[in-house]
Amino acid sequence: MTLAARTGLDAAIGGEHVIDLVADVSLTEPSGGACVLCTSAVPADDVRDALPGALDVALPASPGVTVAANGRWASWLTPRSWLVSVGEGAEEVALETVARRFPDHTVHASRYRDSLIWLARSRAAWFVDWMRACLDGAAGESS
Repeated sequence: MTLAARTGLDAAIGGEHVIDLVADVSLTEPSGGACVLCTSAVPADDVRDALPGALDVALPASPGVTVAANGRWASWLTPRSWLVSVGEGAEEVALETVARRFPDHTVHASRYRDSLIWLARSRAAWFVDWMRACLDGAAGESS
């Protein structure tokens, strides 16, 4: 028997899978990527500027924000922790780089894998939601 790994939405592992919902609105299910979880033992402001050099992406400073650069993304989890995509096979390099940059262990990086379904909305979907909210607000004001 041969088992083939599949994503949560039944697509092959590896790459990104686009799910078209309606015109100009889509979801993307990334798969096959690897992440590191970075946790700081000191206030984030003390390390936030040094971590991007180690991970090739700036770290967000606000809750619920994700920043993307250089083919990577970083998400704010807590005031002292971030989830950073590093790409398949690049976890070890990212872990070693963070360990070298912070020999005093003020920042710790560890591998992070999960079986959750990650979905990213297209910018068009964001715009559609924003327009609907504006129209709903305008409709509520006129009644």
